[in-house]
Amino acid sequence: MKDKLITIAACIVFLAGAAIFCYPMAKSWYYDYNTSHVLDSYKDEIKELSKPETEKAETEKTEAFPASAEQVSQTEEIFPDLYEEMVTYNQSIYENMQKELTDPFSYESASFDLTEYGLSHNIIGYLSIPAMDVELPVYLGANDENLSKGAVHLGQTSMPIGGDNTNAVLAAHRGYQGIPMFRDIEKLKTGDLVTITTPWDTLIYQVFQTEIIFPDEINKILIQPGKDMLTLFTCHPYRQNSHRYVVYCERTFTKDAEASPDTEKTSSTPETVQTDTEKKEAPSVTQTEDSLSSSRQQILIDKYVPVAGILFLAVLFILCMIGLKKK
Repeated sequence: MKDKLITIAACIVFLAGAAIFCYPMAKSWYYDYNTSHVLDSYKDEIKELSKPETEKAETEKTEAFPASAEQVSQTEEIFPDLYEEMVTYNQSIYENMQKELTDPFSYESASFDLTEYGLSHNIIGYLSIPAMDVELPVYLGANDENLSKGAVHLGQTSMPIGGDNTNAVLAAHRGYQGIPMFRDIEKLKTGDLVTITTPWDTLIYQVFQTEIIFPDEINKILIQPGKDMLTLFTCHPYRQNSHRYVVYCERTFTKDAEASPDTEKTSSTPETVQTDTEKKEAPSVTQTEDSLSSSRQQILIDKYVPVAGILFLAVLFILCMIGLKKK
């Protein structure tokens, strides 16, 4: 009877421990499954909604704020009114120097309500980062609900449709409830490609710089004159919230683009304008290296401790069973 109780207790401990260690992995698997379903639904929705629009699309492009001459000219074939409004919006925030982008709370409000155009999920597109093995839907507005579902577009920054004088800023959590999202953002190096696919086009960007900033350094994510940029933005260090990790990308027009030895020399650093009251001391080299090291260590722990824990419990359970049999 005693041996039977020990066996039952060992089974309970093993199952409870396995459940605890498996939860983050299960959460991540479920998120991947659900996100895949959401993206498939979004793509199907775009195809369905684009059928009548394609037939009646106008071929003329707005000249108020033209995209780069090399941009693929399929932009107005789907939702022409929405595209034109986004072009106008991008021009407007550039001309008024993004005056509404005053603090981190400015990010939360969506610049457009896509449900008015028939897009039920309010998703503007999806972000693909091969170096991180990530594909995420992009929601408009950096509120808590959207951040729990994928990447978000920060309000009062350029809409992600490309064009000169634009900088679309996209953010995501790092390791949210066991879900990776931007967890491995530090893997991105100069020359890596990042793409965002919208109803109009697939835009290809190339990483040219990374930086660690303070949360309220709004000036670091502003539009840079003459540039067509995409900026990735997340918390840093991993599992903490003291700083922000920023990845700056510039538009490229080839999928085969690779980092060259002089990429860093030719790529320009984002220009910033600060008043004396806004200036802050940037994190030192030592602080930066310490934060990066802390992130890497914590990521490794989160990745491998659950697996190690399950293996440890399995070995303990087996040894317990062997001991009981010998008795």
